[in-house]
Amino acid sequence: MIETHVQQERFPVDVHLAEPDATDGVYVLARCARLEGDLFDALCQTLCPLTHCFANLMMPVREYPRLVKASLPEDSGVVPLLDNLLVTADRMEQLNASCVALCHGANGAAVRYNVADLMGDMLAEFAEPFAMAPGVKIQRQLESVMVVAPYGPIYNSAKELCLNAVAAMPMGGRLSVAAGPLDVWAGDDWNVLGIAEGRYARITIGDSGAGVAPQCRASLWDPFVTGPESRGFGLGLSFVYRSLAEIKGFCMYRATGAPGAEFMIWVPAVSDD
Repeated sequence: MIETHVQQERFPVDVHLAEPDATDGVYVLARCARLEGDLFDALCQTLCPLTHCFANLMMPVREYPRLVKASLPEDSGVVPLLDNLLVTADRMEQLNASCVALCHGANGAAVRYNVADLMGDMLAEFAEPFAMAPGVKIQRQLESVMVVAPYGPIYNSAKELCLNAVAAMPMGGRLSVAAGPLDVWAGDDWNVLGIAEGRYARITIGDSGAGVAPQCRASLWDPFVTGPESRGFGLGLSFVYRSLAEIKGFCMYRATGAPGAEFMIWVPAVSDD
């Protein structure tokens, strides 16, 4: 069964046309040596308690900033300091959550479920934020495909990629989400790109934004690497990479250059019986 839904609103799209690159239009399998092995595990396990402790130390700032500011004159030099502390506390909490996710992204028991239902749940949760994004048109096509895996890694990876896609279209554009089964055979195009033979659940998330800049492609999956205008920590795609790897899945992307980019989540599928 294929479900198709299109939000009909149309808005002008202002995109920057990236310079052509050798990887434009080519699907690339995600690779990042820095995220493999024990070294990054140790780093995350060190950062987790440090950021947790720092966030707890700043809890009074998070809980009572208005009370403290209300007791001070508006022109007090302490007010900007309190505002900065509050922002810092929020950022520490976000960093702690990201580190925990990197260490424990695949937590949870493996269960059998339909990826189309998972994606429907994810889109329903974020339907309102997507609708509020200026000028974003959402297209989705979800086809039934069963997997046996923890629910969280696929759900959160798809959510992260959708949020990145919306962030890449500040002036509006098209967000496309598709899911369904795909069989890979020896010698076919996907097998030549490095995907082993078998049956997969494939989730495709694309946008019509500015695309992945050529200078960013080599470090796309590296931790703590962000774009010049990003407000994040550069851990979103690292989380996607690691959490999928833990459930024997993986990610690919296609830098379409001008405009847009496309990411794929691949997870081993099982029969519908």
